[in-house]
Amino acid sequence: GGTLKAAQSEIAQRESALAFAMDVGLVYAVSKNVPLAVSLQNIGFSTKFAEKESPLPTLMYVGSGYNYRLKNSYVLSGLGVTYNMVDQKILPELGVKVGYDILSLNMGYRFNMKESVWHIGMGVTLNNMEFGYAFIPGVYLNPTHRLSMSFKFGKPKTATASAKAVPAPVKAPVVATVGSKAKKKVLPKK
Repeated sequence: GGTLKAAQSEIAQRESALAFAMDVGLVYAVSKNVPLAVSLQNIGFSTKFAEKESPLPTLMYVGSGYNYRLKNSYVLSGLGVTYNMVDQKILPELGVKVGYDILSLNMGYRFNMKESVWHIGMGVTLNNMEFGYAFIPGVYLNPTHRLSMSFKFGKPKTATASAKAVPAPVKAPVVATVGSKAKKKVLPKK
């Protein structure tokens, strides 16, 4: 996946700067319930601010978790580590996402920081698309409102939308009639 970002800063309507950046990432299912995520964030450039160059905080991220599923609901807990290449700083983080059918709520906490340590959000999944919103309160800076859209490649597993979080229904044993006697044929688990 990928993200394109643009930002503008201004002080006292006198000095301003622009920044353009991109994120790229990949989520891979190591097993049925264990995803692995890697990403490179804030690849881009910014203009000088008050005649001073300030590099974008380029970040590398690796994270994993466990997805516990029960019928139409799930709980995905996760642990990740972000490395800030500019400041040479390691930022561990924890998060949890709880979902039911097409709706989900998520919350996360990032350690080793003074600003934007918490986030809380929600999402709606429709077929292979997920639309999300997150609120990140600020301490020194203004709060951040983050809108996201994700697309999962491949066929959806259910007609409802929770293909990402809810497994396809378990098939019942097939009953085949041979002559006047019925025989059960149990399908192998997937």
